[in-house]
Amino acid sequence: MMTDLLKDQAIEAISKKTGLDLESSKSMASKALPMLLGALKNNSADDSKKESLEKAVAKNDGSILDNLDNINLNDGSKILGHIFGDKKEQAEKEVGDSSVLAALAPMVMGALWKANSTSGSSASDLLSSDWMIAKLAISFLDKDWDWDIKDDLMWMAMNFMKWKS
Repeated sequence: MMTDLLKDQAIEAISKKTGLDLESSKSMASKALPMLLGALKNNSADDSKKESLEKAVAKNDGSILDNLDNINLNDGSKILGHIFGDKKEQAEKEVGDSSVLAALAPMVMGALWKANSTSGSSASDLLSSDWMIAKLAISFLDKDWDWDIKDDLMWMAMNFMKWKS
C-alpha cells in the first residue's frame, strides 16, 4: 500500500497541491517517503511515542487515499511536527520542499490506517516489520516498477556522475 503512494495518481496529487512539476514531485516524494517511514519506525520503537502514533493512526480513516484532492497541507504540516518533532525543518530541507512532505504525510497515515484495518496488526507492528521496510526500500529504488533495481541503480549512478561533473 505504501508503494502506491509513489504511483502516478499520488504524484499527480502532490504536484497539483504543491505547484511543482511531476518529475520534481516524484523525485522529492521518493526522498520523503523513506524519511517519513524511518521517523515513524523510530517513533513506533519509542514507548513514549508509540501510543501517540497508534492514536493518530486510529483517528485517520484512510479516506484521503480515495480522494487525494482533499489533501490539506496544514494538516500534513501538523502531522510532520508529530512525526519529526524538532527535526521537522531539517527533514523539509533534505527533501527540498516542505509542501511535498506535508502532502505525503496524510497519505502515509491513511495507508497505515488501511494496512492496520486489513491486517489487524498495530501501526507499530507494521512499521517494525523488516519485510515491509525492505519492500518499501525496493519500491523506492525501483523507479520503473519492474521489481528489478539493478537498472535503476545504474541510472541513479549515471545521473549522479553527470551531476557531479
